[in-house]
Amino acid sequence: MRAIITAGGRGTRLRPLTFTLNKHLVPIANKPMIFFALEKIAHAGIKEVGIIINPGDTELPTQIGDGSTWRKAAL
Repeated sequence: MRAIITAGGRGTRLRPLTFTLNKHLVPIANKPMIFFALEKIAHAGIKEVGIIINPGDTELPTQIGDGSTWRKAAL
């Protein structure tokens, strides 16, 4: 089974927070919002996740990395 997370968009309704930060990286309880979704997906046993991002976005791939964090969380 695979999962897809849509993480595109400009976050205009969350401004001024999103002037300097991707909306999916806005912290909730000291953790980027997208991390909650990735943890739930990992706990469900899903091992393949696609994340759709805006063209040229480097912030999300840098923060998420190669996914090894969530592989460990699923164990």
